[in-house]
Amino acid sequence: MTDLFFSEKLYNPDSAFAVFFSAIGKTPAVVAAVFCLMSLITLLPACKLENALKKKILTFSLYCAITLFFSCAAVGLIKHFWGRVRYVDLSDSADFTPWYIPQKAGGSSFPSGHAAMSAMIFFCYDAVKYFGKKGGGATAAICLAFVAAVAVSRIILGAHYLSDVVAGIIVTITIKQISGYIIFKKGSLKLLNCLRNPKACRAR
Repeated sequence: MTDLFFSEKLYNPDSAFAVFFSAIGKTPAVVAAVFCLMSLITLLPACKLENALKKKILTFSLYCAITLFFSCAAVGLIKHFWGRVRYVDLSDSADFTPWYIPQKAGGSSFPSGHAAMSAMIFFCYDAVKYFGKKGGGATAAICLAFVAAVAVSRIILGAHYLSDVVAGIIVTITIKQISGYIIFKKGSLKLLNCLRNPKACRAR
């Protein structure tokens, strides 16, 4: 089974489900950008919060900002050099090529920007864990469902192939891991362990 197989089976430009989730697919990235802006310009200087909490908010907003910037840059750069033609723009199935062969044909199918931006919703899960709140499992499930819905919607509309959306998600998740390691100086797994055992974290 190839990308083309899934696209041929799922393609339905009139799908209300696909149109809706495609329309809101980049919302998590927009929300993250607004959060970062508000944290730096308004929240931290004006709000009467404890300095420790302000520092945590600033740290988290910096993590979001770095992830957002480099994810957008990486997706844009790959799109430019890959030039993969979208399924909806194929004149014939014979013109289809696998994701691992750059075409430089002026297309922008690989990777999916919507999928990459939708994966920013995992900032919600990160925030729940970072600020020590309950509901991490439910938050993770909602995030996964949203990302999956956006990814499938892009395939249904013919805007991307399966490999495009998977690649877009991988780009964001990978950059999240790297920026999380840099910002929090612990890496994701150590950060979660630290959150589960704050006393051990303070003792370091």
